[in-house]
Amino acid sequence: MTLIRIVLLLFLTIFHVNAVFAQGRQISADPTLPDNVIRQRVNSGTVTVITGGVEGVSNTYHQLAGDLAAVLDVRSQLRVLPVVGYGSLQNIEDLLYLRGIDIGMVHSDVMRHLQQRGILPSAQRKLRFISKLYDEPLHLLVNNSITDIRQLDGQTVIIGRPGSGNEMSALTLISELGISPNVVHVDFKEGVEQVRSGAAAGMFVVTRRPATKLREVTAGETLRFLPIPVTERLAETYEAVNLTSEDYPNLIASGETIETSQMAAVLAVYDWQPGSSRYENVTAFVASFAEKLPELQQASRKDVWEKLDFAASVKGWERYDPANALVTQLIAEQQTQPMVSQQALAGDEVFRQFVDFIQRSDPTRQLDDRELRKLYARFQLWQQAQ
Repeated sequence: MTLIRIVLLLFLTIFHVNAVFAQGRQISADPTLPDNVIRQRVNSGTVTVITGGVEGVSNTYHQLAGDLAAVLDVRSQLRVLPVVGYGSLQNIEDLLYLRGIDIGMVHSDVMRHLQQRGILPSAQRKLRFISKLYDEPLHLLVNNSITDIRQLDGQTVIIGRPGSGNEMSALTLISELGISPNVVHVDFKEGVEQVRSGAAAGMFVVTRRPATKLREVTAGETLRFLPIPVTERLAETYEAVNLTSEDYPNLIASGETIETSQMAAVLAVYDWQPGSSRYENVTAFVASFAEKLPELQQASRKDVWEKLDFAASVKGWERYDPANALVTQLIAEQQTQPMVSQQALAGDEVFRQFVDFIQRSDPTRQLDDRELRKLYARFQLWQQAQ
């Protein structure tokens, strides 16, 4: 077998769901194999993804990590291992220093938070992002006595659980605004009642919109959302978004909008040294992630995967090089009109063998010109990484 066909075989093993995957991941136990061989097989291609807080076992991060493991795993090539974390700030420290952690789900404004506090300075140099997952607006629920965000200075403000991403983002925004409220940690239901009664002036809720728990809150005579306009300073970290009456009919009057700030939930990654096994594993994860987005869109959190824009930028972050190469290729493909035909590439011997190998490997699979060249582009990226 020629070298190029060996490389193609390895590539297709990684990027196609095969019979082993369809049947589920099988254990490597074989009485005829020595322990060291089984150990090597079990650890081959492992990528760990650290998720949300330990107290939120059913939160979005956990579900997304479960989807990634279910869709991307290919025996002996790529195995995604979700790990329960303690929130964005701890996840950053774990990405930097905890053994075995490759990827983490974090709030994008965590980088600004680190700068504000002067901690973990190596994060800016050593961490990158693979993809934005979704946007998370900052919802500021206040008592009607508050009409301007600066009135929160010196007032009691609820910021979520200690160590949570909600707390971190709330503290980041408060610092950016230059105000000094009396921050307290109260759970959501109790927080709503404290704001309603006036015991607290406001409560920050950082979540996707529309949030079910906020949709269930009734304004009554004392509750409302307070705008958080994106100032020139905030624009370095946040984007502007409008909350609408369709999002929260019980809190926003029909036809009205509330301007607020939003950051993103992102897949952060340690910037492994090219050539290392961890770099190769994570690069395989990135390529498989981009390739299998259509399959992820059928997974448990399809509402997230269907809206995901792999090419979206994230304020305050640099994209991981292998992901950036994929984005560059995807953009180039979208801008190429008309698309180059298969026949025009016939002079490329590697491409010709690539097409021949795919057709022989799975005669029943039909790929149009666009799909074939997108697959070829990902093969080239993977080949370079090797």
